[in-house]
Amino acid sequence: MNTKQKTNWWIDLILFAGFITTYFFDLTGVAVHQWIGIFSATLAAYHLFIHWDWVGEVSQRFFAKTSNQARFYYVLDGLLLLGIVLIGITGLAISTWLNIHITISIAVLVILVVKLAFHWRWIVHAARKIWGEPVRLPAQNAAARPTKFSSGLWDGANSCK
Repeated sequence: MNTKQKTNWWIDLILFAGFITTYFFDLTGVAVHQWIGIFSATLAAYHLFIHWDWVGEVSQRFFAKTSNQARFYYVLDGLLLLGIVLIGITGLAISTWLNIHITISIAVLVILVVKLAFHWRWIVHAARKIWGEPVRLPAQNAAARPTKFSSGLWDGANSCK
């Protein structure tokens, strides 16, 4: 796994953790909720910036030659962007738009869960590459597998060596 993929994985994890942490307001209180929100919005903007080539390419080919999967991800990501912007706007005007802020936050959480579900294989694959997988021994031929008689602990006459 290359450094860019590892960086993307960590950014995605931090974004998700930030969103979930701010989503549960009782965990943070007002000040921490706002600061995590500002940090998460800044990180989301950076995330968009580093993926801007993909956004540009899919934008140009959206109605032409591109895969349905790319179109779906593009729309899903667009909805997330719109939701995050609306969360930020309503968060700034929280005293008058509290219900809208909460409703949009719930909608964005649902969209985020859908995005995670569609990217789950990549998330798990990247996590295994970052954290390492257990060492697996090559499959052994059934005839070559040691038994209690061929492991060196016993000889053919069932006496200890």
